[in-house]
Amino acid sequence: MGTILKDRDLSKKFGAFEALKKVDLQVEAGEVMGFIGPNGAGKSTTIRILLGMLRATSGRAQIFGLDVWSDAVEIHKRLAYVPGDVNLWPNLTDGEVIDLFLSLQGSADRLGSAIGYLSSLDILKLESTPPTLEDLFMRRYEQSETKRGDRHA
Repeated sequence: MGTILKDRDLSKKFGAFEALKKVDLQVEAGEVMGFIGPNGAGKSTTIRILLGMLRATSGRAQIFGLDVWSDAVEIHKRLAYVPGDVNLWPNLTDGEVIDLFLSLQGSADRLGSAIGYLSSLDILKLESTPPTLEDLFMRRYEQSETKRGDRHA
C-alpha cells in the first residue's frame, strides 16, 4: 500500500526555544494516527509543518512522497484539515464543513468512497445513505430552531 507520511529528524526552533527536537514519524496507508500530549508538547507545530504552513528548522517531511514545504499545493489537493479552534459556521460540525467543501469541489464520489471505507472499519456509523448537503443544512437549521424554542419557552 505504501507510506503516506514520513518525516525524519524534524526540528523547529523559535529563536532559542526548541519547539520540536528530531521528531520521526511514519504512517502507512490504512493506518490511523493521532497526536496526544500536554500543551506545549509540539503537536500543533508538527501539524503546521506537515501542512506546509510552517517551515521546519531542520529535518525532512513528506506526505504522499511529496515534500511538505515545496509541494504543499499538490498535497492539499488530496488532504483535508479542519482545525478544532476554527468555527466557520457555528451550526455545522467539522465533518459537515468537510462535506460542504468536498461537494463544492465536485468530489462527492471521493466523499462517498471515504465514508464507505470508514463505515466498513466500524470507525464511522452513518444512516443507510449519506445525507445530501441540503439535508445537512436543514438538520442544523432544525436543531438551532429547537434550541431557540427551548430558550424562549
